[in-house]
Amino acid sequence: MPEAVPLGLDEYLAGGIRPRIIDAAAALFRQRGFNAVSMIEAGQAVGLSKPGLYHHWPNKEALLLSIVGITGALLLRQL
Repeated sequence: MPEAVPLGLDEYLAGGIRPRIIDAAAALFRQRGFNAVSMIEAGQAVGLSKPGLYHHWPNKEALLLSIVGITGALLLRQL
């Protein structure tokens, strides 16, 4: 499976499907916990099928890593 292309802060702030996935997955992880959320649910939250979501991230851990990276970048920008 291909590696996920990192999502940079500029791409996140520009909008589009990848930032929408980040926001939706982060909300689901926060509400229900990482282990309780499936990739199918994360995709459905933004209108994507499971294969559609896997086009952007190879697995749930890579998606979480992107969330952490964007969160850190936003925090640094605020500081």
